[in-house]
Amino acid sequence: MSTWATDALWLGPHICTRLREQVPELREVFVLDDLVPGQNDPKHDPAAVVLLDSLVPPGSDPLQSQALAEQGWLVLLAVRSVRKDGDRNRQLLGPLVTQTVRAMQGWCPPGSKRAFTWRRGPRPDYGKDISYFPLLFNIQMVAA
Repeated sequence: MSTWATDALWLGPHICTRLREQVPELREVFVLDDLVPGQNDPKHDPAAVVLLDSLVPPGSDPLQSQALAEQGWLVLLAVRSVRKDGDRNRQLLGPLVTQTVRAMQGWCPPGSKRAFTWRRGPRPDYGKDISYFPLLFNIQMVAA
């Protein structure tokens, strides 16, 4: 039985661990559920928030004993944008984007036989207080 078969969201904590190890510049890394209810922004920056973005179910071929499901995991890089240095977002986010892609692209997490691939994600949100730069990574899992 696959790890996915017992917990569809098992990858979230593994992604957090990977980012903590590979991108030490991040001051906080957590799954969305780790945020305090009512507080949507991390306390320290730069930070990364990990959450499941999509789950594409397998096709319905009754002759298949195993089916692959594809998951899209979003890594939101967060940087406070209320500093006097107007170029701070680029200075922090530029290297963090590169390091995060390097950490995730091609990484095969424990318990998986497939690796993550970097995909086109949502547009960045350059907010008044915090800017979020989303990176999307997909992976296929054995679903049944």
